[in-house]
Amino acid sequence: MKQWGRTIFSLIMVAVIVIVASGGMVTAQSGGNYFDKITVGGDVDIYGTGVIRDSLSDTVRAQVTSGGLTVAGAVNSPNITGGYTGNAIGGSNYGSVIAGGGRVADPNNWQLSINTITGNYSAIGGGTANNIVGNWGSVGGGSGNRIFQYGYYGVIGGGATNAVSGQLSTIGGGNGNAAVGIESVIGGGVANWIRGGQAVIGGGSYNYTAAGSGQAILGGEFNSVGTGNDRFYNGGVQG
Repeated sequence: MKQWGRTIFSLIMVAVIVIVASGGMVTAQSGGNYFDKITVGGDVDIYGTGVIRDSLSDTVRAQVTSGGLTVAGAVNSPNITGGYTGNAIGGSNYGSVIAGGGRVADPNNWQLSINTITGNYSAIGGGTANNIVGNWGSVGGGSGNRIFQYGYYGVIGGGATNAVSGQLSTIGGGNGNAAVGIESVIGGGVANWIRGGQAVIGGGSYNYTAAGSGQAILGGEFNSVGTGNDRFYNGGVQG
């Protein structure tokens, strides 16, 4: 076991050194519990049971063919895709990460499918059917969550079917919440919706802030703040 451990570590370290030094095309084929073949287009060098080839390409790509990890080179920064093999990051995007999650699509439940990113410098931690289109977005997990194209720096912690389309806005979790306004926060709950900017809904369900800025609803149900600035509702249930 110690010998296998040393072999694994040595092969990984050599692969990393070659990738960093050459910026080349790399394919790593897994033999089960260890890399038994590492290939980089170009001249052949032998190391233990692996094959190392010097790169003739300006891109970087490392793939464990038994599933689990893909590192795809890009002009500015590589994309890293983990989890289910169907998870995908756009070919023209860069600097993004899908750490895990995803699964084969369930035709009876759209929330059970792959995770996808078509933005730059964005990240999905796990879960299923999560999607980021905007740049610098982050989804921790959950299912069916989405950060839209202009939701730059948007964050969704988890939950299900939450959506951010306003820049610098955050949804902690819950179900079916939407942050349309910029620089806004929804803590959680169900079907809460922020339309204005710089607004907060702490939680609860079916709460709504209209156009304006600086609005806040702490919680409760079916509460709404009309158009205007710096308006506040502390919770409960509006009739």
